[in-house]
Amino acid sequence: MAFWDRFRRQPPAPPSPWPRPLHEPGPLPARVDCYLFEETRQAAFPCDLAAEGWAAEGLPDGYRVDIVGTTRDPAGWAEWVEPLAADVGVADPVLADRLRGAVQAHLLSAELRDPPDLGHLQAAWAFVRARMRAGAFAAYDLRAWRWWDRESTLALPPQDHRPACAWRLLVHDQPFPEDPAGRHLLHTAGLAKVARAELISFVPPALLGPAQEVLLDLAHDQVLGRLLPSGEAFEHRGQRFHTEGYAPGFNAPHVPLPFEDQPLLLRFVEP
Repeated sequence: MAFWDRFRRQPPAPPSPWPRPLHEPGPLPARVDCYLFEETRQAAFPCDLAAEGWAAEGLPDGYRVDIVGTTRDPAGWAEWVEPLAADVGVADPVLADRLRGAVQAHLLSAELRDPPDLGHLQAAWAFVRARMRAGAFAAYDLRAWRWWDRESTLALPPQDHRPACAWRLLVHDQPFPEDPAGRHLLHTAGLAKVARAELISFVPPALLGPAQEVLLDLAHDQVLGRLLPSGEAFEHRGQRFHTEGYAPGFNAPHVPLPFEDQPLLLRFVEP
């Protein structure tokens, strides 16, 4: 190497995949589905994913990008968009109106073997950011039931993993109507993205707060790779519970939610 070569600026090292330090291989696939809505028709590629935090030029194997819109089937497009717009319209009527005016969406999807790191979400988020930089105004994370707008998404640095790995804990503050015992329903949404079963539980009012803390901790650990087995007893934060596969109508009330894989039921032991 010539003397002056050592002072030349070297290209930055490609980003490493986001880690899962607690990873244990599990039987479920990682399921990723994201809809990106646009007000003008654009091609899927090229997208500069490297500029958005992903080390490669394209998406990993197993990803698929479909484009749907008003061109081929205007009636079908409107029928697909309207439930999404109606659902979000309660909280964000402006977004609902923009969705109804959209002409195209990129559908990003994947079903992957339980990944040892979070690179698959890192790549997906890079694609979301690239599409938004090209004009998409909103993204819907189907697995976590979350919307992301263009401005807040691009305001975050590419290596901020929180949006890509986002999940939710939904807590019903009123007793679940279908439960004769008057318990409250808690469940997660978004753990399917990391090849883990969604968590669900029915708890009496006195355990609602402690159960929330337990489910928050367990879900966080599962994103990092922990595998929570079925059919075992645990104690966490002073709360005892055991796990089993959720069987609606058999071991718990039926919940009309679109679980693709069998959720994991947490049955708390009342003091």
